[in-house]
Amino acid sequence: CDEGSLNSTQVAGKVVLCFAGEKDPSAQYDTAASTVLAAGGVGIIFAMHTTNVFDASPQLPYVQVDYEISTEILAYIQATG
Repeated sequence: CDEGSLNSTQVAGKVVLCFAGEKDPSAQYDTAASTVLAAGGVGIIFAMHTTNVFDASPQLPYVQVDYEISTEILAYIQATG
């Protein structure tokens, strides 16, 4: 969910799964939210280490999940298309 990384045709009207990297997850959420919004997304599932939970002023509806749960979500997405 880095800036410019999403295809608006695929994202418009959808909730997007984004993975935080090693950097500050709060800052990465802000970038992800802006990117998803610009692409027409309606929400974010934000995957990160659970010890890094943060409060965000949501630009979009979002939920924070740990990497284990997010990989299960990703597997479901890939299996169902």
